[in-house]
Parts: sequence; structure tokens; C-alpha cells
Amino acid sequence: MTMPYRLHLLGSLLLVGAITLAACGGDDAPAEEPGSETPEQSEQAVEEEPTGEEPQGTATEPTEETEPVEEDEPGEVVEEQTEPAFDPNREILVYGETFPASIEEVGGVRQFRFEGAEGDLVRIRVDGKAGMDPIVTLLEPNRTEIISNDDVSPGANRDSLVVTGLVSTGLQVIRVEAFGSDIGDFEITLELLPFDTDDDSQIVAIGTTVNGTIGQPGDVDVFEFTGTVGQPVLVYVEGVLGSDLLAQMFAPDGTFLQAADDSGHGLDPEIALTLTQDGSYRVEVFALGSKIGAYQFSVTTVPETQPEPDATVVEAMANTALAYLAALQDSDTLNLFVLAGPEAIAFRGWESAEDVERDLTKLVQTFLVGEPATPISQLDGERGRVFVPIGDGSQSVRFDMTLTGGRWLVDFWERVFVAPESDG
Repeated sequence: MTMPYRLHLLGSLLLVGAITLAACGGDDAPAEEPGSETPEQSEQAVEEEPTGEEPQGTATEPTEETEPVEEDEPGEVVEEQTEPAFDPNREILVYGETFPASIEEVGGVRQFRFEGAEGDLVRIRVDGKAGMDPIVTLLEPNRTEIISNDDVSPGANRDSLVVTGLVSTGLQVIRVEAFGSDIGDFEITLELLPFDTDDDSQIVAIGTTVNGTIGQPGDVDVFEFTGTVGQPVLVYVEGVLGSDLLAQMFAPDGTFLQAADDSGHGLDPEIALTLTQDGSYRVEVFALGSKIGAYQFSVTTVPETQPEPDATVVEAMANTALAYLAALQDSDTLNLFVLAGPEAIAFRGWESAEDVERDLTKLVQTFLVGEPATPISQLDGERGRVFVPIGDGSQSVRFDMTLTGGRWLVDFWERVFVAPESDG
């Protein structure tokens, strides 16, 4: 074999080996030139072109320590969640809500609706602000009027309050309007009240105190006690703040003896008399209109002699009564509010001196102008009463007071035509 032929054969063998090694993917295969693609790569690129759907590639599974993070869509702006904006024109109310609103034009009316069921016992209160004098009316879904109210307490509280049972099921209607030109801001409160299914009527012994509740308008609790001829007794019903209860008493033979409204402290009823028969006496307790609530009922014997009140206490009570009287005569709303006790605040619905100014016209209309005479004071523990004669003494102003934080404050006042004579 000649030398050229051997060299030719060796070169052929080397070429075949190189081709075989490259086909098998050996480590010594030559690198691909940039931009070159194999047929397999071209087919893979076609399969991975976007299709408009979410990519189905494999994602890293979150570990137990790492929560998955939701990515925002491209271009999406994520805003913080906030409470819905207050809508002053909203009409739909729900039980348990207090909603601020206003009437801005004379003759204007605000209307509200709420879902109620036949038999629901509801309380609706409209609290006028800074001179606003509301009138509230409740209507059935068919717009038949159920009840209406102007003033909680004529001559005292110009807010509106109704407590009543619903007579049908559906969207009830509340209509609020202003009295005359007394427009402005107000708050309306809607409540669903539980029915008082317990009858608190019972037989009591003289010298005891029991609890009761007038849970709805028209509810009457009856108490009976046994007494003897000539026995002096005091029947007292002490209601919670905001209630206004009445009492009436009957003799063993059924004869009506006495009725009481505000004869006790503030709005509490009190009956004091000497029994004229032996036997069982009956006392009925009920509420004035919508002013229901809990109370304590007591019947006690009246001591023959009352202890003399401390002169310093009597003077403090008298000074408070005279200061309140002067504030009434001078239309001093700030001092009227400062000198008002907790029961007066609840009864009249005052929250500031502006509320006093709202009621001042009606307060003055019920008041007799004149020079005050020497006050006559009565004391019962931390409660007291002062009568201030006016002018010639034929009429007086009665002030009921309570000792609050070391100061005597006025819980209730009214004009009376007969005042007790001074012990002095």
C-alpha cells in the first residue's frame, strides 16, 4: 500500500469519527453559531407563542412559611378599601340607627322608610339641633297615618317622640317636618323595643320597695297593700330618667281617692294621705303617652314629725332656686343650662345652651314675671324642693332639686298657685 493511499485512508477515518462524535452530542462538539436554530428549537418556539390565555408554565409552589402573592393585572391601580361616603339624602333606616339630617327650607319635609313587621313595638325620636323644632309622623306602607307628635313635653321639650306598635308589615314611612320657620339640623333615632311580657302587679307590704317596668304604652301595673283607718301613708313611684309615670289610688270599696302625676320629685308621682277604711288599697301605675320605662314602687308610713333641715343646706337650695329664677327672667340660657340637673337634661332634651335658647320662648310663656319673695324650702336627703312666691304671693314657682357633685341643681320646675306656708 503506497504512502498517499495510507494518508488518504487515515484522513477518511478521522472525518467519520468527528461526524459520529458530533452526532452523539459529545463534550467536544463544536458550539453553535449565534442566531442559528435547530429544527427542534424552531418547533418549540412555535408552540410557545402567546395565545391570549394565562401561561400554563410550571410555577414555584409556595412553602409553608411563604404565602402566595397575588400579582396585579398590568396597568391596574389598586386602591385602599374605605367606608362608603355618607349620603345625607339617604331614606332607608334600620333599627338601632341614629341618622343626622336637615330641613333647609321652610315647608320642607324629609321622608324616611324602614322595614317593619306587624306587631313591632317601635320608638322614633327626632332631636332638633340649635333651634330646629321637629314634628314627626309615622305612616303605614299604604300611607295611612299611625301616630304623630310635635313636642315630647309641651312647654318643655320641643323634640319629637313616638312609641307605638306597627299595624302592618312592609316599608313603613316616617315623615319629619319643621314647626313654622324653625328649620335646621336634626337627628332621627329608630329603635325596636322588646315587649314587656311580665306583669309586675303584686301584693306588697307597707314599708317595702319593689321594682317594675312599664314596657309599652297602655301597660298598667297594679299594686295592693293592706291598711287601717287613720294610718298616714306615702305612695311613691320613682321612674328612670326619661320616663313620665302616673299613679292613681282606690279605697277598699273601689272609691277613687287620688291621682298623681308630677307631685313627687321631678316627674315622679307621689300620693300622701291618711287612710279612711280598713282593708286592701289598690294603686295603678302607668305611663304618660310614650314615656315608658322602669321604676321602683314603695309605700311607707309617714312619720309624725319631720327633722329640721340644716340651715346651711336650706340656704344653698334657696340661692340655687333664686339664681335659676333670675336666669329665667333674664333669658340667660347659659346659666339655665349650667344649673340644670340630670333629670331636667333628660326631660327637656338639652345638650347645650343652644338647646335652651331653642326652648326659651315656651319657657317664658309659662312663667309669671314678678318680684320673688322669701323662698320656702323642704329637704329629703339629697333631694329638696323650694317654693318661691311671686309678687303678692298668690302664685309661686316650685323647684325640685338634687344634690349632684356637691352642688344643688334644678331637676324640675313649674308654676303653682298654692304654696305651703313657712314653718317660721
